[in-house]
Amino acid sequence: MNREQLLDRATQYIAWLNKNPSDAETLSTLMARDISIPVPYPGATPTFEGSVKFMKALHAALADVHFEILDACIDEVQHSVTVLANVTGTHVGFGFPLTVADGAREWLGVAGTGKKVDNKCFIMMRVCGFKDRVDISLTLKVG
Repeated sequence: MNREQLLDRATQYIAWLNKNPSDAETLSTLMARDISIPVPYPGATPTFEGSVKFMKALHAALADVHFEILDACIDEVQHSVTVLANVTGTHVGFGFPLTVADGAREWLGVAGTGKKVDNKCFIMMRVCGFKDRVDISLTLKVG
């Protein structure tokens, strides 16, 4: 893939992150269902299903969550893209996994604060093969 195609794939993934609700059907056009994520999301299973579940939980935890690409580093030889993004939202809490047995509304152990979140994150992906298999890692700071 060339630079423009790799950046387009990253842009489509960011659009999926912003989609609420995050759905498996759309993600399956970007990521192989048999993916194994090398650096899994905190508390998530490093699989396709784990990615969908994590994003549903993130949208529940950060009302109005929005990712915006600030810059990208593209390696055409390795077919990889590292995106520097800004993520914003309002921290309302919510448990992960999506069960709240004790009535607490926490996100990764932090109760909802109602505060605005405005942080930078890195999203690293590698596009493999003609089916555009994407291996994705996300580093996200909340708080």
